Amino acid sequence: MISKTMEERIKNLNQDITLFTYENFIYIFILSTIYILFRRYLYIYLQKLFINELANGNTILRRVDPRIFSLKVLPCVRRTISGIFLTLFAASYLYKESWIFSPSEYCVAYKEIPLRIKLQYYFEFTHYLVSVYFLIADPRSKDFIQMMFHHFLSLFLIILSYKKNFLRYGVIVMFLHEICDPILELGKISSYFNYNQPKIFFLVSFSFVFAFFRFIFYPCFVVVPVFFYFYTFYFSGIILCFGMLLFVLYLLNFIWMMYIGKMWVFYIKNGYVGEDSRSIIESK
Repeated sequence: MISKTMEERIKNLNQDITLFTYENFIYIFILSTIYILFRRYLYIYLQKLFINELANGNTILRRVDPRIFSLKVLPCVRRTISGIFLTLFAASYLYKESWIFSPSEYCVAYKEIPLRIKLQYYFEFTHYLVSVYFLIADPRSKDFIQMMFHHFLSLFLIILSYKKNFLRYGVIVMFLHEICDPILELGKISSYFNYNQPKIFFLVSFSFVFAFFRFIFYPCFVVVPVFFYFYTFYFSGIILCFGMLLFVLYLLNFIWMMYIGKMWVFYIKNGYVGEDSRSIIESK
């Protein structure tokens, strides 16, 4: 059972949070502009650095094909930086929260949204919104449709969790999914530069982190409890929809887990990690 204090705070779920405010639009617009400009000037800087270092005989940069550097390495660097930023920002306050390992308290609503959580929502919404544009603008990978669906699903979940005051669910789900991405991107960068040992290290690390956070922690602490606690204390069609969307997100994680399994089966059979099974298949 939950405490009387928690029962009172759950009542706040009846009080929707206003989405369409000038403050929200201004912050999203500013952050989106910053992110797009960051990508643009990061790519320009790294491409110039790459050309200059090649001209100076840099042996490390000679390990990667210039076309691969532009099409694959640059997006990986950008995703690594953004993933590390989002992960560290969330971790900077989540580690202090006592409710992290208490799923029953995830459904506690806020009378007033803490600044750190509001900022997390701004950052994450901007990240996924602009990433939809990047998916279209960047060369496509084999899982383009899955990634596009994932991004739109993430945007909808961010909006719904903010609107209905499911904020604790929102921040923990975002953290569990962001923490895996930088490790994968570092493994891909190592692969493009033909550094086999770092590649294996990052891919092994990614596999364990992905399996723990998305395949064990996420269903056990988020997906399953959300149906139980909300059914017990506050059930509605919106909450059922929210729970089903979280389950769909878990199914996407299952699909990506299959990619990981396929990669390691290839490694066991052949003794090396092959190309990313989601590698680029066409250029837009």
